[in-house]
Amino acid sequence: MDNSQLNQKPHEHKTLLIMLIGIMVIFVLLGIYLVSQKTKKDKDKSMAVSSINNPTQPTITPTPTLIPYAKKGIMKLYTENNVLRFPVGEEVSIGVLASSEKSDIVGFDIVFSYDQSLLEFTSANSQLASFKAYAYPRTDYVSITMIKSLQETNSTVFDNTDIAQLRFKALKKGTTSIELTAKGNDSTKFADVNAKVTYPEMNKLMIEIY
Repeated sequence: MDNSQLNQKPHEHKTLLIMLIGIMVIFVLLGIYLVSQKTKKDKDKSMAVSSINNPTQPTITPTPTLIPYAKKGIMKLYTENNVLRFPVGEEVSIGVLASSEKSDIVGFDIVFSYDQSLLEFTSANSQLASFKAYAYPRTDYVSITMIKSLQETNSTVFDNTDIAQLRFKALKKGTTSIELTAKGNDSTKFADVNAKVTYPEMNKLMIEIY
């Protein structure tokens, strides 16, 4: 055996060793990949089961709670001669009566809801010379604030008193209610000369447009 053959064997052994190490590294990397994929699948499955067993609850915006003022007095809607049917295109006039049970009133709010597809709110007028009306149309209701003039020194006690006139335009045929109510932070209420606020009893009217 010559010297060239002796020198070749160690070289062949080194090459074979490198190949074996390379194959082992490939198997190790493949094993790590397979384990990571299984772990990911198990995690996804666990999350899916958790989602089914514990579904995400939707965020609920709490409805504003009215301040617990005392209930006192009456505020109610009415129509002239109790007419509750109006033709399309005509004006719908609604009156507001109030009783304050001997309280001297300096301001009040009238909040009412209605079907805006059937009625169009046009105006609100004070029936009291010493009170001025301010209308605030909202998305699905209207808030009317009425404030007594500072120059008026006489007391104002409501006793089935005509306090306001609400006007609408009839848009199309249908039946709807006009209802005194509370919406969000707006509510139908009285404020007396001592800054005491009270909620009156309220009503609603059913209106037919033909």
